[in-house]
Amino acid sequence: MNFGESRESAGRARNWRESIEAVKRAHPGKGAASAYLMTAYGVSRRTAQKWLAGSQAPTERGGRRNAVRNDKRAARKIAADQMRSAKVAAVGKVAVQSKSVQKPAGSRNVGVVTIDPQARQMLNDAASLLEAGMDDQASQKASDAIMRSYGISKGDNGQVSGALEIQNWSGNINFMD
Repeated sequence: MNFGESRESAGRARNWRESIEAVKRAHPGKGAASAYLMTAYGVSRRTAQKWLAGSQAPTERGGRRNAVRNDKRAARKIAADQMRSAKVAAVGKVAVQSKSVQKPAGSRNVGVVTIDPQARQMLNDAASLLEAGMDDQASQKASDAIMRSYGISKGDNGQVSGALEIQNWSGNINFMD
């Protein structure tokens, strides 16, 4: 599973209202959220405005409510917001690759790590890249942030981020504030 898919999964909205709120945050210009909903779901401007106001729910007919709840842009926005506000990351076992040429791949059980100020900036950059759909670059930044925090927790002053990178994001990774 790549980083973008893993974050979309983690950022999946619990209900259509949460997804609509994320669409609003992802499309902040005047009429931008309405335009997105109109294009993505084939609804009229007025229907999109009602959804945004919360005065009308997407219909169950044709699976539209589920589609809105599972909106990928909304999920990425929710996930990016989680990354930006995180003070700690709970990371399970992840596959890692050494940045050295001839070192074999392996795995690490990272556990719970505290996000320090430098890792915070890396996660903020990763969140912006995730929202822009630049999954490979977002993955690299998030990997560096998590491995830096992991290294600090092991007493190496963050040197692990220079030596290891996360290759497989299928583990359970939660960003918490």
